[in-house]
Amino acid sequence: MHPGNSSSGRSGHPDCFLKMVKNLPLTRPNFGKDVRHFEFEFVSHAIEYDTGDVLE
Repeated sequence: MHPGNSSSGRSGHPDCFLKMVKNLPLTRPNFGKDVRHFEFEFVSHAIEYDTGDVLE
């Protein structure tokens, strides 16, 4: 994510809350690995991000 002002370090509260709206398995049952597709929706103010960024 872009470096910048983050309130999470000061207040202990995250800058943004996300709601999981999709959690789909991509592998067959009993495959040995659990690979999934997740989709999230912002439920608080949106933050800017680029392709490849990690949202924590």
